[in-house]
This record gives sequence, C-alpha cells and structure tokens, in this order.
Amino acid sequence: MDVTVAVIPRERFRPLSASLRSLFSTIPADVRVIVIDGGADEKTRQEVRSLQEVRHFELVESDKFLLPNMARNVALDMAKTKYIAFCDNDLTYYPDWLNALIANAEQHDAVAVAPVTLIGPSNPQTIHHAGGKLTLERDNSRQLKLRAHHRLDNVRLPDAERTEYHDIALEHDYFEYHCVLVAAEAMRVVGGHDERLMMHEHLDSSLRLKAIGGKITFESKAHVMYTALVPFVDRDWPYFLYRWSSSKAEISNQVFAENWGIYEDSKFSEFHRNRAMTTALPRLPRVLNRYRIKQALLRLYRPMIVSLDLKLPDDPEVRMVDKPAPGSLLTAGIKEVKKACID
Repeated sequence: MDVTVAVIPRERFRPLSASLRSLFSTIPADVRVIVIDGGADEKTRQEVRSLQEVRHFELVESDKFLLPNMARNVALDMAKTKYIAFCDNDLTYYPDWLNALIANAEQHDAVAVAPVTLIGPSNPQTIHHAGGKLTLERDNSRQLKLRAHHRLDNVRLPDAERTEYHDIALEHDYFEYHCVLVAAEAMRVVGGHDERLMMHEHLDSSLRLKAIGGKITFESKAHVMYTALVPFVDRDWPYFLYRWSSSKAEISNQVFAENWGIYEDSKFSEFHRNRAMTTALPRLPRVLNRYRIKQALLRLYRPMIVSLDLKLPDDPEVRMVDKPAPGSLLTAGIKEVKKACID
C-alpha cells in the first residue's frame, strides 16, 4: 500500500496507546506508521514505547507541546508515499477503513477522502461527520462569513446505512482532521499546514486543495470513531488547554479570516472547553433538570480549569503558509448564498 499513517495529537495524550492498538488491528503490518507524540507525558510515553515490541512504528517524541498542524508538518516532511492518512490520537478504528479510503481516492482521482467519523462511545453509533458543506453568507452587519455544515451530524449510523446515507453526494467541500486520506504531493503544493491555526485548520487545508482543482470525496465504507465522550481526568488538562487556549483561538480566527477575506469570530475553543469539562461532571438522574445543574457546575468549574491557561509553555517557532490568491474561495467552488429580502 502506497500510504503512510500519521498519528497526530488532538487534545489529550491519554487515549494514544489504546488508539494505536486499535489502529494496528485494522491495517497491514507493512504499512508505515509515524506517531508524533506532541510532548506527551511520561506515563503515555511508557505505554506507547511498550507497543514497539508488538508492532514496528516510528515514534517522534517532542520536548515541547506541538499543536496538531505542527505535528502534521513533521509527518508530511517524513512521508515518502503517494498518500498520507492523518489520524488523531483518540480514534477507534473499524475494519478495512484504510483500504476503503485508498480505493475511493484511486477510483475518483481525489486529493482527499473523508470517512464516516462517528462520535462516542455511543449506543447506537452516532455520526459526527460524513463530509461537509460550505456556504458564504452575510450577517446582519453585512460581514461575509463562512458557514460549515457537517453532513449527517448526530444521525444514528443504522439510520444512515438504512437510507444509503440519505443519498449525500460523493464530492463535498471539507474534511475534518479526525481522519482523512490526503494525496501527499498535493498537500505539499499548497504549502503544507499553517502552524498558526489551531481552529479552522481543516477548512483551510480543504479550501487550499480545492482551489488548485483538487477533488474531495466521501467514503461510506470507512468508519472511525472520535472518542470525545470519554471523561477527562487531571492529566488531560495541560495539553488540552494549550491546544484550545483563548490566545491561540484569537490568532487562529484572525489568520483564517485574513486568508480567505471573511469575518471570523468563532467561539469553538470555548465550546470545546465546555464539552470537555462536561465529561468530568457527574451523571445526573433524568428526573432532575440536568441541563441547568450542569450549567451551574460548569460556572464553578470553569475558573479552576481556565486559570491553568496562564501556566502553559511558549510555542516553538511556527511555519506559516502564504495567503491564497485573491478569488480563491470562488475558485474552490464556494459561493455566497443570497438571503431573500422581505419588504
């Protein structure tokens, strides 16, 4: 198989060893695997090193925290194959996912292929992303904004399979970096990954690939699960807060907006903080108003967690990617949706 699998830190290190065991059980032994640990804690490193006795893989350890785009550039520089599969370090993999992605790319001449990304653990299995749709809209202040829509978000997998994924199109606008197969040379042509981005990086890469004429497709036979709902523990917070820090979010919003000539004020870093903190809260009986109680607990919990943001290490030197050429959104096929005027 002419492919390299690159395992990239997403937001915590603890899931890495379990994710690698799942990965190794679903791909051939001769597929090259590069694991970028991103500055993992010593306990995680010991667990990961022990797996090298079971299956060969290349482990790149960092003495500083690395943002995901930094880790992706390290892996891209190392890859020698036609394709590279970027996979977050918190995935559970299902049989034949990699074969299905490669077959799709070869059949449709795609520069990137997105799988069915589930979110869990959940029963029944629930879809998080099955490809994406982008539109341009103007808000009430007439500022141009890019809207991203996950196809089949929160749809139960059995329902999607029964309806043949609601006949969604093969081609779509954006992948997510939970898991994606990318043509390595195309990724190099667009300059790799801008390391200032800790949000919107999947959109930036998708748009750059589409702007050079690349095709992004979806493969319904490839399944992975993003284990976002596994509760957080104390050892997860340092890297999580580094990755989703407020200052980095502001920079990411600014860079992405300047790149594509749009207005961007995304609050996703706050959303991810709340999502993670919620996993650490107790389960509450249905007879209680769980939403209001959890919101009250979050208000108490948030200052303790966010205060850690002040103690995080500085970034290493970052690699930047040139701004896209003017008109690249239109070249990528993203058009403005005109809202109907009501007199």
